Amino acid sequence: AFNFAKRACELGDGLGCDTVGTSYNSGKGVQQSLKLAKEYFDKACSMNEGRGCQNLAFLYEEGRGVPKSNSQATNYYSKGCKLGNALSCGSLGWYYYKGKVVEKDYKKSSLLFSIACDGGVISACGALGSQYERGEGVNKSLVKAKKYYDLVCRAGYDLGCRNALRLKGK
Repeated sequence: AFNFAKRACELGDGLGCDTVGTSYNSGKGVQQSLKLAKEYFDKACSMNEGRGCQNLAFLYEEGRGVPKSNSQATNYYSKGCKLGNALSCGSLGWYYYKGKVVEKDYKKSSLLFSIACDGGVISACGALGSQYERGEGVNKSLVKAKKYYDLVCRAGYDLGCRNALRLKGK
C-alpha cells in the first residue's frame, strides 16, 4: 500500500501524499521519520488535500519534528477547514473557543464546531452542545444542547449520555 500511495503522490495525488506522510509519522510499514512525514503532509496540503493540512497542523501544534508553533497550526487548520476537512474545523474551533493564538470568539467557534459535527467529529458535537447549554456564541437553547449531547451519546460516549440525561427534565 505504501508504494502505491508513494506513486500516487508522485503523480500529483494529494491523498497519496497524505498516506505516505501518515506512514512516516507512525512508522507503520516504514522507518519512522518525522522529517519525511512533514515533507509529505506539506506536499499534500499544497495539493489542496485537507487531511494533509490537518496532519501538518497537528505536527506544529505538538512540535513533532518541527518547532512547536500554534500560529502555524492555526494557519494549516484554517486551510484544512476551508478544504472541507472536518477535523481541521473542529481543531480550529477549539483555538477560537480558548482564544489560543486567535482572539477568543465563541460565535466563530460554534460555527466551526457545527461544521465539524456535521462532518462526524463527535467531540465537536459535544462542544457545540455545551455552547448551546451556556449560550456561548449562540442563543441559549437546552433543546439544541440536548440534541447535540444525544448525538454524542448515540456515538457511544457516556459523557454525552449523562449530559443529555441531566438536561432531560429542564
